[in-house]
Amino acid sequence: MSAQQLAVKVYSAGGSCGDIIAMLPALKDQWQQSGIVSELYLNRNCDPHWRQSEATLRSLLTLIERQPYVVRSGLCTDYVGHNLDDTLRHPWQNGTNLADTISGRLGLPHTSRTEPWLYNVEPCRVARVVFHRSPRYNTPWFPWHRIADRYRDEAVFIGGADEHACFVRQFGSISYWRTRTFLELAQVIQGAVLFAGNQSSPSWIAEGLRKPKLAELVGRDEWCWNCHWERPLFWDHPGDPLPDLDQLESLA
Repeated sequence: MSAQQLAVKVYSAGGSCGDIIAMLPALKDQWQQSGIVSELYLNRNCDPHWRQSEATLRSLLTLIERQPYVVRSGLCTDYVGHNLDDTLRHPWQNGTNLADTISGRLGLPHTSRTEPWLYNVEPCRVARVVFHRSPRYNTPWFPWHRIADRYRDEAVFIGGADEHACFVRQFGSISYWRTRTFLELAQVIQGAVLFAGNQSSPSWIAEGLRKPKLAELVGRDEWCWNCHWERPLFWDHPGDPLPDLDQLESLA
């Protein structure tokens, strides 16, 4: 059946890029389970608290438009169709990852813990390990020093140059790899065997690709504990032994 013959639902969102990536598994599952495809539009005029620049949203679209369950996407100046921001935030739910919150409120079961939801991302092998750390959602107990010392010779840092500079000041030298779009960023993560990062859009991309992950998460009692996954190859406990890259490579 062609995309033109499939049932189509229209959605829009304008929140942070990580939140939008976390909304995609529900659209993927809806497509796989019911044959319903989606149009997804990114709102340039959402709440200023989480509004993204037009350039950032266009960058995110380079990844979204690759997904087979999204048949049309673009920018909008107001919400159209189903407002996914409202679905996610009202009321706010803590203790459940964002993807499960969206799925539950759309009447869908929680998404698979092993199947990826980001497709058509060709791997670009830049390094075996990819690091990212944003300024928000940092914790003092995550063993970044141990992780950096273990992997720095086989790792690159992706994200903003300011984020890289901050990481180097705290944890020592690490190579930097600049990406121009979210698709390029996803390709670098896809080409690695391990991702290490905090709660951020690159971390959500790594989750969407189901890459092995060392995850810096906030405490369970904080309002934003919503990025945890009970799945294989997901480590978030500071005392966990660090994975062996050769073993991970053999699983790929």
